[in-house]
Amino acid sequence: GIPAERLAAAGAAPAEGWLLQGMFTEVGEGNRFKRAIIGFGQGASTMEVQVGVSDLASAHPREPFVMFGTVKDPSKLPGAAVTMNPYVAAAKFVMEKNATAKDVHKTADEIVGEILKYEGRIKQEALQHGSR
Repeated sequence: GIPAERLAAAGAAPAEGWLLQGMFTEVGEGNRFKRAIIGFGQGASTMEVQVGVSDLASAHPREPFVMFGTVKDPSKLPGAAVTMNPYVAAAKFVMEKNATAKDVHKTADEIVGEILKYEGRIKQEALQHGSR
């Protein structure tokens, strides 16, 4: 695996490593009828998750070089001022609006799985981005 740590919003970021930034978007209001009649989570309100990965050792440590999720405008990620065209991976993460801790961990595992799946490409993108 890849070692990870949570950074405080006001704290300084390390000089090297990858920074994952994310945001919840596209809240789907769901379908009350399905929730009432079918139940079992059917028709629940949903949120999509966008994740950007940036290289802290690069000249632009807050600019993502790869994006995961349904990304319409990468510049709206927290702290992102994207001046390059990041690689966008074809992955979509959806959670229920009132997700349990188990659901959040499942989504986090899916995000990690995508990062590991694209690890070679991500390293290549990071090297190219760092040389700019």
